Amino acid sequence: MTTANKITFFRIFLIPFFAATAAVYGVSLAGGEPHHAWRWAALATFFVASVSDGVDGYIARHHNQRSELGRLLDPLADMTLLLVGVLTFSFVSWYEDTAWRFPLWFATVVVARNSLSIFAAFAINYSRRGAIEVRPHWTGKVGTVGQMIAVCWVMLQFPHPEWPTSFAGTFVVASGAVYIWIGSRQYWKGYCERKGLA
Repeated sequence: MTTANKITFFRIFLIPFFAATAAVYGVSLAGGEPHHAWRWAALATFFVASVSDGVDGYIARHHNQRSELGRLLDPLADMTLLLVGVLTFSFVSWYEDTAWRFPLWFATVVVARNSLSIFAAFAINYSRRGAIEVRPHWTGKVGTVGQMIAVCWVMLQFPHPEWPTSFAGTFVVASGAVYIWIGSRQYWKGYCERKGLA
């Protein structure tokens, strides 16, 4: 296993710890006795996990450690970290004055888009016998950055968290529609190739 892959696995192992510390702080805040040590532990864990994403990418590129496992695990780790962050802050609040949480629609579209992306990738890959063309669309990249900003916004307890949430949600929905369109075209292309129609 390469060093880059080991760092990716480390990032994956940090995710449950991040979720636990974030939830414990939220519960303590709701109980009127916030334990700020848990807040800083959650912030530190999220920061380390986020930074490790750039570190493993740098090592993979500059030390010739690209691998099929890394190409699979790296985006999966990123997706899981953000998904866990969105789900955690949908159930617990880090705001003492408003008890604001991510709205249900935001968590729903994030889960749906990620689930659909994974299912579509496997379906297209199966239909085309491994000839899948994976090309991230700019709407997906903006949606991912938007989710990161929204999660960090809540963790830093900035006011008006509905602003980055709406921004991120818009691009998550848009990217989901784009990937459905792209996936449908690839699936149809694979079908035509298998049937000798192309």
